[in-house]
Amino acid sequence: MSNLNELLKLGALGVLAPLHGLRMVLARRALWPYAAVPFLCGLAWSVLSLANWSLPEGTVWWSMGLSMLLGFFLGAGILLLQVLIAMVSPLFDLLSEQTEEELGTRPRGASFWSEVFSFRFIRSAAVALIEAAKLLGFKLIVYALAAVVSFVPVVGPWLAYPLAGLVTGIDFVDYPFARRQWDLKSKLAIVKAQWPAFFGYGVVFFALLEIPGIGGLALVPAAVGGTWLVAKIGAIAPNAAQATL
Repeated sequence: MSNLNELLKLGALGVLAPLHGLRMVLARRALWPYAAVPFLCGLAWSVLSLANWSLPEGTVWWSMGLSMLLGFFLGAGILLLQVLIAMVSPLFDLLSEQTEEELGTRPRGASFWSEVFSFRFIRSAAVALIEAAKLLGFKLIVYALAAVVSFVPVVGPWLAYPLAGLVTGIDFVDYPFARRQWDLKSKLAIVKAQWPAFFGYGVVFFALLEIPGIGGLALVPAAVGGTWLVAKIGAIAPNAAQATL
């Protein structure tokens, strides 16, 4: 029973993480400058998705043309969302880093500008790029698996949805791990050990992304909430002077 309670507790933390992220964004003004541009990108996505959903069927040329244009932008679904996330990933990384500052878990080290031309920085950047490519490969494999599973009668969509949700959520919990230069094996080990938390987070986040007009607005709370989650479950160590989670 204690194991079940622990699993449910971890799952609840994951499910509530985007809500905690929203609470932090609203309560801590230090996050606002870092959240501004990602929020605007998410807002643009939400407007497009809502327009595509609400546009009535019709034969008027402008209505058909607009519907085709919106369909072109949104028809790729998850793929287009992944492109959007990749484009603003450095901004989400900064937002996650500032979230760690608020939580008291940000790694201490030399400033960016003092390291940018050093050999250590170049080596670290190369390692980070390789690990990002590995993670992308893993995500593509799971997405492909989810696509295949979705064709299984009756149970297929119910199995594919959590898989896609888990992989989509990985992007928004990966920033603290990448900042510490964890390799893919270490990342997957912590996901396996704390799977209810990451599973709950990923499924809820993916569900929010699927809601027209809401999905894009969930990006900033999800980035902050993902960092909050990995700190809350103890996956990253606090500094000596830790803020209240």
